[in-house]
Amino acid sequence: MERDNKTCLLRAEGLSKSFVRGPCFSSAGTTVKAVDEVSFCIEAGSVFSLVGESGCGKSTVARIVLRLLQQDSGSVYFKGRETSSHVRDDMKQFRRSVQMIFQDPFASLNPRMTIGAALSEPYKIHKIKSVSDSKDAAAVLLEKVGLGADAMHRYPHEFSGGQRQRICIARALAVSPELIVADEPLSALDVSIQAQIINLLKGLMAESGFSLMLISHDLNVVRYLSDRVAVMYLGRIVETAGADDLFSSPMHPYTKLLLASAPKISSCAKPGSPEAININANEREEAGCAFYARCSWKMPQCKDVQPTLAAHGNGHVACHLYSK
Repeated sequence: MERDNKTCLLRAEGLSKSFVRGPCFSSAGTTVKAVDEVSFCIEAGSVFSLVGESGCGKSTVARIVLRLLQQDSGSVYFKGRETSSHVRDDMKQFRRSVQMIFQDPFASLNPRMTIGAALSEPYKIHKIKSVSDSKDAAAVLLEKVGLGADAMHRYPHEFSGGQRQRICIARALAVSPELIVADEPLSALDVSIQAQIINLLKGLMAESGFSLMLISHDLNVVRYLSDRVAVMYLGRIVETAGADDLFSSPMHPYTKLLLASAPKISSCAKPGSPEAININANEREEAGCAFYARCSWKMPQCKDVQPTLAAHGNGHVACHLYSK
């Protein structure tokens, strides 16, 4: 573990999860390892980001952390206690302490419920406030996220995508969580709206002091918001570091490729240039480094020996280039 366990608000150790890909109810399916021995630490009051290309396992990790999926192996600890040991009352407290903002604000709200009812529901479930007090609290939440109290009696279809995401953020804040897991919270929004949501999250964090686990492939957002970043490739974390260190001095060859492949407004990508490299990968090496087939720095041992995540400089990297 890269951090002192005592400083971790949430700690994941050796998480693994596999799925069967193929026809339903058929023995012809193949097993795909979506998450493979993933470990990390989220410190109180910090922003921890998990980045990587689509399909690398980021959202699966988020759902395991929230106990929306059961891992095959490994453990998740919240405030030092393993979450799998939670019984009913403990689980209810965990749900209150750890909230989620989903990717699609259009699918995250019940179309039959008014916004006031949706925001009041957490108070009812957790028995925090009376009916009248919960309505007042919901109005305050709407003001916090930049929407007026007049939104209370309206329905989700009456709002834009950016406004719906603000409502989803307000709902997550209703129970005063210690950690919010945001799974691609900006990807369904227009670019002009994304900056507003980013600044809203940053301001709410400063005001409320919650921690944020950000799942994203938008490297500009990650760089702006994060304290610490972990890079995933085919289910494994290949590098972790502070945001400044990772973006200024990436170590793993995949991290370098990922940063070089990020869209750049100042120039157009030409065939063969780093910006034009296709970073999609569908196959995992049976042994050795999963990035072996695409790595320009590969060595003989990379084909047969899987590198482990080890400390190097100001971060951790899983690469034989940095083996002692």
